[in-house]
Amino acid sequence: MPSARVASDERDFIASVVLVNGLGHTFPVPGKCSGWLAAGLASAAIPFDPAYSTVGCANDTIHPGITRLSRTVETTYRSCSQDPHAGVTAGFPACIGINHDQMPRLPLGRYGLHLDTSNIRHAVISAPVAITLIKP
Repeated sequence: MPSARVASDERDFIASVVLVNGLGHTFPVPGKCSGWLAAGLASAAIPFDPAYSTVGCANDTIHPGITRLSRTVETTYRSCSQDPHAGVTAGFPACIGINHDQMPRLPLGRYGLHLDTSNIRHAVISAPVAITLIKP
């Protein structure tokens, strides 16, 4: 399994994604402006739960052959509880900061890099990439 080590310094990192369209023709992907291909980290305790805009917009088109894309991968949780005493779990922690309005960093450790291809019919994803978050 491919792997990478990333310093967990509250910064996101960029993942390079390669799409191979072997259909021999272009195909549309709905929701061009809402980020139709999301990338994120997940573990057994922390799910990857992509969020998309509900704004209607034009489709994107994937041409035959290779398409290279870059996607930002967050090293913080995607959501948190502003009330540190209610509903806090490993996957839904308490927010941090003086006003409890900031996302905490993901814990150091090993994650899988996941792609959400739900907007691409018949998508096949290659082997996952293991990402280890380490101290900066």
